[in-house]
Amino acid sequence: MAGTVYLIHFNTPLSHARHYLGWTSNLKRRLAEHQAGSGARLMAVVAQQGITWRLARTWKGGRASAPSAIPKTSEASFSKGGRS
Repeated sequence: MAGTVYLIHFNTPLSHARHYLGWTSNLKRRLAEHQAGSGARLMAVVAQQGITWRLARTWKGGRASAPSAIPKTSEASFSKGGRS
């Protein structure tokens, strides 16, 4: 199924979270759901905390293409507790 992979950037981090990555077949509807604080638990908490966000990027594609649209980061670049 064709759709859109999208990346949301939080203007203020929520604990460890700075971004949300999602997939939808209707981007306009899904962003409205996020704005209303529904559709995903993380986005609901972001809305409850009053954290603003912006749509940072989109990619066209089906669900199966989502992982290939995201640059891979080697596990070696991360250590326990954060980036090394």
